[in-house]
Amino acid sequence: MKQQQKYTMYFSLNDDNTDRLIEVMNTHFDKGYTITKCKGVWKGQTETSYKLEIIRDELDFYNGASVYLENTLRKIADWIKENYQQESVLLTKENILTEII
Repeated sequence: MKQQQKYTMYFSLNDDNTDRLIEVMNTHFDKGYTITKCKGVWKGQTETSYKLEIIRDELDFYNGASVYLENTLRKIADWIKENYQQESVLLTKENILTEII
C-alpha cells in the first residue's frame, strides 16, 4: 500500500454544464481527478451536487507542492462560487493508503 493524500471538494452548480469546470481543472491537474454527480442537502434543501476528488502521492508534497495544491484548490473553489453563483464549497483532505491492482 502507498501513502497518498485525497482532496475532495463538494459543491453544487446552478446548471449541469461542467464543461467550463473541466477546462479549469485540466489546466491545473494533468495527472487526473474525478468528478461525480450526486444528490446533496444544504440547509434543508436537496440539490444536484458534485464531488471532485484528487489523489496525490505523498512524494508530490515536498518543496511546498502541498501548499501550492491547496491554494490552487481554494482558487478553484472561489471560481466555482463566482461562476456558478454558489454560497460555499466544502474542501476536505485525508491521508489514505492506496494500491493499484
